[in-house]
Amino acid sequence: LEDIVDRFPDRPMALLDDGEVTYRDYEAHANRVAHWALDQGLKPGDTVALFMTNRWEYIATWFGLSKVGVVISLINNQLSGHSLAHCLKIGESKHVIVEGELAAAYDSARACKLGDIRAWVFEGEMDGAEDFSAALARRSSERPDPLVRDSVKPEDPVLKMFTSGTTGLPKAALMTHIRALYYLHVFAIVAKARETD
Repeated sequence: LEDIVDRFPDRPMALLDDGEVTYRDYEAHANRVAHWALDQGLKPGDTVALFMTNRWEYIATWFGLSKVGVVISLINNQLSGHSLAHCLKIGESKHVIVEGELAAAYDSARACKLGDIRAWVFEGEMDGAEDFSAALARRSSERPDPLVRDSVKPEDPVLKMFTSGTTGLPKAALMTHIRALYYLHVFAIVAKARETD
């Protein structure tokens, strides 16, 4: 992904209702997330949960976390209460990033005793959470030193994705870096994506 950013920094990464986000903007956000993760003392293999809706920052956030070897637990934004708490617990997340509009759903999970998970709110307010947007604004948009992820191998996990589960509760499935790359390539082939897209 960094190679794509270097080749096409001013091309659109995402088209929005009110404009576009370039690859340069996308990576700047991702780099701030990576520096935030390092400042929290997160190390390769640690897990951060994302509880956000579909938006370009969602993709940029997991890209930034992966830049420093952090595993991202992708939480279905339709969950609440016990099911949400279950995913956060079995995902072994040290931090959770919650989009402001999902604060009520997250609050419903807190009653289930989430344990020692540090909550951050993105674009909004939430009791007991720190301001993720403000934290990012204080971080560098420069790429972190690739040596911080030197120990990360292609077969190491990058994502925890949750299945619906036969018992009624979601189960975490690990996706490795190489499998995520494979899926992205397959999607590009199926979409018939070209360099001009």
